[in-house]
Amino acid sequence: MSRGIATELLFDHLALDRGLVVSRPLLDVPYDRIVDGGGKLIRLQIKETSTWDSGSWWVQTSGRKKQMYVDSIDVMAIYVKPENAWVMFPASEITGSSARINLKGRHEKYINNWGIFYEAKQKDKAGSVPVQGAPDCCFGSGEGGDQNTEEV
Repeated sequence: MSRGIATELLFDHLALDRGLVVSRPLLDVPYDRIVDGGGKLIRLQIKETSTWDSGSWWVQTSGRKKQMYVDSIDVMAIYVKPENAWVMFPASEITGSSARINLKGRHEKYINNWGIFYEAKQKDKAGSVPVQGAPDCCFGSGEGGDQNTEEV
């Protein structure tokens, strides 16, 4: 199994555990997944890095054909494997074909930022965007049955 596929499957597992609906495009498009946290559909590009260079983690943010993602995706999710951390940030933060991820600086607020997928849903319900971050608990127990229901 390629490293990219394994990282995408890890994302799928963690997202599903949090009650997110994850879809995989069938066509060759510049995003890896479509995520629905109950609101707007979010186009997601997934990357992995294990490359430490000059005090930060390095990752290629452009695609195989060197296309830039900023107009084609909504969120970039980078798995920093040695830290077992996901860095999830808006595509508008992408400024070049590569990025240096600093987990104790500029990108710290995006570490394990699962809240980025819930913001549209929570904004619709509450009228304002919540503080970023993962919910305190996961939806459902993961043991059979549909436990991801909510009262309307």
